[in-house]
Amino acid sequence: MIDIATRLLRRRHALDGPAVVHETWGSSIVVEIGELLIKASGDRSTTAEALVAGRARAAGVPAPDVIDSGVDARLPGGRWMIMKRMPGTSWDAGSADDDQITSVIDQVGNLLIKLRAVRLPGWGWIDDTGHGTSDSWSQWLRRQVTDSATTLVDRLPPDFVRDAYEAIDRAAPELAAGSLLNGDLGLSHVLVDSSGRTVTGLLDWAAAIIGDPLYDVATFSMGGPAGDPIQQVPQPRLIAEYAARTGNPVDDRRVDLYRMINHLFNACWSVDNDVLSWTDDLCRTVVALLTKINS
Repeated sequence: MIDIATRLLRRRHALDGPAVVHETWGSSIVVEIGELLIKASGDRSTTAEALVAGRARAAGVPAPDVIDSGVDARLPGGRWMIMKRMPGTSWDAGSADDDQITSVIDQVGNLLIKLRAVRLPGWGWIDDTGHGTSDSWSQWLRRQVTDSATTLVDRLPPDFVRDAYEAIDRAAPELAAGSLLNGDLGLSHVLVDSSGRTVTGLLDWAAAIIGDPLYDVATFSMGGPAGDPIQQVPQPRLIAEYAARTGNPVDDRRVDLYRMINHLFNACWSVDNDVLSWTDDLCRTVVALLTKINS
């Protein structure tokens, strides 16, 4: 499949030079030649990803510029998209100084406010027409609980789903409309220039959802194992930045709820990708957050 994607990229855009195969997880492939990348995915629709990246760009968020797309049954998901390589490198928050962290977090907060203004119909995962596939934000959250509990059935308490539904009822807001969210905004998805102070792009919109803007804020940088110290570098600052920009205090219980959902995703990912050293700690953190929400 890598060879097929490489040949397709060369043929469509008359490219020479070496092909670079990017590391991916799941059933996705990404190949880069020169300034262009081709992506195919059996996990998420590249049609939907291209659509939401375009909506983000239109709102002033530096998302990938998708210039070509098509269908090929030999590739994962049967679809592909070609995008321009974005400038910059993934942000290394662990080696950033205080001024760099402050600058990057300020810009990320500003970009999330821009996304907050992008309204799309429906809730949750986004289909190829730009509509959410759930009837409400709470329904989407419940579905993530149910689906995750199936994967983690032997690692969570017997009453986990019931108690998690109660937590959603307690903490999830009733929203009139949802905003476009990246859905998986990790440190590696934030590109910065050589100074380490200027954000040049936000990568990877495959997990984009329609929902509560606080979700991206609460889960930023939290795509790894439970208790990763790097999470404490940007998280408190981004929450404070978001509260200042919106003029409203952040609801700690909602933050806990969204982190619980995020840790469920991480735990499922660790099982699916055989990174089992993460799984039990993530599940324990999920239960601790659930207890805190419902107390």
